[in-house]
Amino acid sequence: MDWNLMLTIIIAIVLGSIVLTVLGLIVVLVVVAIMNRVQNAKQDKFNEKLKDLQSKFPKSFVIQNHRSDEELFWSNKIGWVNRTDATVFTLKEKMSFNLPIDGSWENA
Repeated sequence: MDWNLMLTIIIAIVLGSIVLTVLGLIVVLVVVAIMNRVQNAKQDKFNEKLKDLQSKFPKSFVIQNHRSDEELFWSNKIGWVNRTDATVFTLKEKMSFNLPIDGSWENA
């Protein structure tokens, strides 16, 4: 057998293998890119729904005296006061603090 022919066949096989490997890598990269786009779209949709849901719930609260004839609100510093001097509480504080006597939570 001719050495030139053998060398040509070997080079063709090696080049063919390299081309197939490169094509395989390109396919993998395209699939990964598509999967990333799908995941990002799902994450964006989730974030939109979460933001919408969070906007429906109040973020701050005051304590109002529901038994008083005048509008009184709670201040942690001096007790019952007008609305301007009231302490504003977070949702976490609302969930963990006890109400003063005659107090009820109201959205700030």
